[in-house]
Amino acid sequence: MIKLNNVTTGIISDTHFPGQLDGALDFVLDTGRDWNVKQWVHIGDMFDHHYISRHPTETVAMNPVDEVEASRKEVARWVNAIPNLVILENSHDRIPVRQGETLGMPELFLRSLADVYNLPATWHWTQRVWLFNRTLIEHGLGSNGMYGAKNTSKALGCSWIQGHTHAHGAVFDLPRPTGDCAAMNVGCLMDQNKYFAKYGVNYKLPVSLGMGIACADDEMYFIKYKE
Repeated sequence: MIKLNNVTTGIISDTHFPGQLDGALDFVLDTGRDWNVKQWVHIGDMFDHHYISRHPTETVAMNPVDEVEASRKEVARWVNAIPNLVILENSHDRIPVRQGETLGMPELFLRSLADVYNLPATWHWTQRVWLFNRTLIEHGLGSNGMYGAKNTSKALGCSWIQGHTHAHGAVFDLPRPTGDCAAMNVGCLMDQNKYFAKYGVNYKLPVSLGMGIACADDEMYFIKYKE
């Protein structure tokens, strides 16, 4: 777990490179300037890994090498714009490791994502982040549905920020006698018109395009994406 500084924090939602919205980076940077963001967290699922996932591969999909090259090209833009970043461990980014485990291959035989995608040492991976006095940030595995973030916050007794579900972007105020808390789902920045998102069409839920801003344990904002 990483403890961050108690300053205004931008929470970048699921991007699924190279399946991101083409305007995602501009949106994130514009929002950061508008809110005077001092530090950044990526909620996870930075890369999609469509071709090697357990979902059926789309017939129009890039081969895995081309997919990696497209992701490298996109993430290089983000590295140049956001030199310091904390990334939360999650489901899609760990697909190479999970597929290796299926084959009985220890993780030590696999290259790190930092190596594969030429990520700088100033981009740090961690399972969770602690912010302010009582805010926990995780990707959101196991915290699903419209009220997943709210229910997890209530169960843990602290403020909670997550992504993962793509839908239900929102903030919930949770007053408590020991200090007011909040819960936020930061949605996603994945382009629903690209084939990477096709696996989710059967869920019949519109996604929440946007990102999060955390100003305090009880002051959070879901910012809707605008082109």
